[in-house]
Parts: sequence; C-alpha cells; structure tokens
Amino acid sequence: MMEKKARPGVFLHPVNDSLDEFQASITGVEGTPYESGVFKLEIKIPDNYPFGVPVVRFITPLYHPNVDLAGRICLKSLKIPPAGDWSPSIMLVDLVAEIRMLLKHANPNDSLMPDIAQEFMLNRAEFDKKAREMTEKHAVPRNEASVDAELDS
Repeated sequence: MMEKKARPGVFLHPVNDSLDEFQASITGVEGTPYESGVFKLEIKIPDNYPFGVPVVRFITPLYHPNVDLAGRICLKSLKIPPAGDWSPSIMLVDLVAEIRMLLKHANPNDSLMPDIAQEFMLNRAEFDKKAREMTEKHAVPRNEASVDAELDS
C-alpha cells in the first residue's frame, strides 16, 4: 500500500504507522493561484481497499470549485463506477498527484461550489485573486524552514 514511486510536489506518509490513515502534502502547481502553497490532505483507507475508494479531504482551506468548505473533493477518481473512475489499480501516490493536478485543471462543470465555479468561468481574474489570497492566508509557509517542516509533517 505504501508506494515508493515519487511524484513531483506530492508527499505521502502514514499517520502513526497506521495503514488505514495517511496524510499527504502537495505543493501548489506553478502558474496557478496556488503555486506558493503547501496543502495538507487527510486520507482514510476503507477496510475493503483497494476495492473501496479512499476518503480524501483537504485539511488546508482553499478556494476551488471542486473543493467544499469541509475539504471534500469532487473528482471522478474518488468515486466508484459508473459515476466515477476509481479502480483498484490506482496507487495512493497517483491519486494524490491527480488531486494536485486538479489545482491546475479545475472542473467547473462538476463542482461542489457552484458560486465559485460560476466565478471561475465568468470572472477568472477575480477567482484567481480570491484563490491566491486564501492560499497566502492558509497555505504559505512563512520561511524556508517552515516549508521543510510542512512537507515533512
């Protein structure tokens, strides 16, 4: 379950050496309002994994059409077929990397936050401004030592 494959901007580790709970940190994707941030995610592994879908949510607040206020994520890979694309062959590190890419490629047509999705589509500059402000408030480590600590925790 604990993969050794590295993915740029993705850091994954078990919580208390448990195999049913993981924490991930992802760095914001360059060229997005999230680029300076480090975002934490909580991953709960179901008893029937890999056939059951892990429950993943952002711990770090962010402004995004596919992430609600509780940190829940709307992503096809987090849903079982036929509504989703979950497959037992998806490794956790790849799932977290896909969530990281959602920061670059939002899907406003399948959003959890309709108002944010509308803004994303109709007023991108305002969306980017709000997303950047929230990133700076909640996800930007204050110095280089903080970045290392965020990624290691």
